[in-house]
Amino acid sequence: RVEQVLCGEPTGIYARMDRETRDSYRKVVENLARATDRSEQELAREAVSLASESHARTERAAHVGYYLVDTGRAQLEARLGYHPTWRERLRRWVFRHPTLVYLGSTALISLVIFLGGIRYAMNTGATLGQWIGAGLLLLIPAMTVSISLVNWIVTRSVSPRVLPKMNFTDGIPAEYRTMVVVPAMLTSAAEIESLVQQLEMHYLRNQDPHLYFALLTDLPDASQLRTSGEHPLVEQVKSGIRRLNEKYHRETPSPFYLFHRDPKWNPREERWMGWERKRGKLHELNLLLRGNGDTAFSVQTGNLEVLREIKYVITLDADTILPREGAQRLVATLAHPLNHAEFDPRSGGVA
Repeated sequence: RVEQVLCGEPTGIYARMDRETRDSYRKVVENLARATDRSEQELAREAVSLASESHARTERAAHVGYYLVDTGRAQLEARLGYHPTWRERLRRWVFRHPTLVYLGSTALISLVIFLGGIRYAMNTGATLGQWIGAGLLLLIPAMTVSISLVNWIVTRSVSPRVLPKMNFTDGIPAEYRTMVVVPAMLTSAAEIESLVQQLEMHYLRNQDPHLYFALLTDLPDASQLRTSGEHPLVEQVKSGIRRLNEKYHRETPSPFYLFHRDPKWNPREERWMGWERKRGKLHELNLLLRGNGDTAFSVQTGNLEVLREIKYVITLDADTILPREGAQRLVATLAHPLNHAEFDPRSGGVA
């Protein structure tokens, strides 16, 4: 009955989430109902009612999960008349100020160890110079011990929180088309064969008609300019991408891409090199996906008409293995409204 109530939320997101996320929502309903002496169905209806009242605003606020596991939890608790225990208030304060708590705890423990060492030096009749020497010797060990201790306390006392996900076990919807990209340097024929093989393995472990796979490549730094049209390594990687598209054309039309940049002259380094290396390639790919054709990609291989429909990009290092159906799980997480970035209308930054 709780499931039926939650499925009636305005956005319809709840019914399309994966089982683990729905279970986590119902667990919150169960705990709040027990704490407020209300029935679970009544509490679920209150959460859905809040979501319905917010339907004119953002999709995030119109989703029932916003009031169960996100920022809107305080609104639901106020409507229910629920007052958190002091432990729960302390826990929430810690999570609202994670940097202050982490760095403050590290600094406090370091200070205790440091002062303890100085006090020991004083009690043994050390001179001023010996105090200073003892302090310098203690500084790095004290910080190392305090960081390790705080990390141990955090891992023992804070349970991991799983991000909510949509249920994409039947495949990624067309509106969430995703490109898996591997920025790399074309250094040798053997390296290119390895890159092409790795891209093929990513595809075989994550076959989906709305997943695409691309290499973002540069040539090594050089003192003389060699463009893509006159370099054998560029021809080799182009041939490798064409071979993959021909091999798997029946499963997904042209799932593989190549975006190669010609180098630019760097007067400071006095070398021809790729602008900003990995970050630069990803930046220019973003421009390309947004419809800006003025990029340094002199070679663009693949079905370019699909690019404007790409919503997400997953970036992997050349030696990273994308596990089986890992891309689907990542996209299912990104697609959930509670994980969407929202912009502050006043500052223009991500809220």
